[in-house]
Amino acid sequence: MEKYGGAVTAKTLPVVVETLRQLAELIVWGDQNDPRFFDVFLEKATLSHMLRGLGQRMPVRLQIQLVQTLSILMENLKSEMALFYILSNNHINELISYRLDFSDEDLMANYISFLKTVSLKLNPQTLQFFFNERQNEFPLYTEAIRFYSHPESMIRVAVRTLTLNVYKVEDQAMRKFILDKSAATYFSNLVGFLAAQCARLDGLLAEATHARRGRLQDFTDELLDLFYYLHDVLALGIEQLNQVLTFHLVEYFFAPLLVAAVVQGAPPGQAQADGAAQVQGPPRLSRRLALFLLGEALHVFTHPPLVNALGAALFAAAAGP
Repeated sequence: MEKYGGAVTAKTLPVVVETLRQLAELIVWGDQNDPRFFDVFLEKATLSHMLRGLGQRMPVRLQIQLVQTLSILMENLKSEMALFYILSNNHINELISYRLDFSDEDLMANYISFLKTVSLKLNPQTLQFFFNERQNEFPLYTEAIRFYSHPESMIRVAVRTLTLNVYKVEDQAMRKFILDKSAATYFSNLVGFLAAQCARLDGLLAEATHARRGRLQDFTDELLDLFYYLHDVLALGIEQLNQVLTFHLVEYFFAPLLVAAVVQGAPPGQAQADGAAQVQGPPRLSRRLALFLLGEALHVFTHPPLVNALGAALFAAAAGP
């Protein structure tokens, strides 16, 4: 790659892309079959040359191939030395933080898949390569949660999987960073997104036809998947994280949205979605949808403080002022 210099032109682009593709295959083969080949990879600082383009604007096709190449390496390298080399020198964090062209659907999908693959490598030993305690930076996590409400369901699911992989790592400094810098905002946004999806589902129910049956099922499945994800977060038993999540669920979803709808009711379809941001003045759902969602919530969630708070909210609303 060095012979093409720093700039990639339309003429050299196909060659550079193919070189990156073949390079990934050769490095994986060398790691698994002939360590001497990987030694050459180290000696020639090949990874640094691969990532040279991060300092300039890269064609989308090159961005996609670069992300794919690093995904292949992260997923298939077996030796600890090889993995630690790939993770060293901050190269992965540079790619994660690079402003890629996310308007391209293929690039977006490959990028999120890459982040999820990287998160599968997280453990107390590898965390040092991603979380910088001194500079208070954790791009793998903070960049991923930006896409919590992405229009593509696959991307939303990948972000949730990544966050669970992060939360599972037992590191006090990293968990403190998440609590101090992002937990309240992330959970607030996620609960707002959940409320907005409920409002959209209510609107679909009001205009339900046989032709829309598939879309109704998709919306319902998405809401239940989100319930199970939130349950999985609570099941990790991280006390302070659970307190933040429980507060946002009760105060901004269960009490003002579901419990209020069960007690007061609203005509089907009256609820209006408010985007994926925090709901301002929660919409009123129809009683039938609220009852369904409450039943599912009580089936899914087992975290005692949340279940107790939900029960208390129901009794308080039923008792009236």
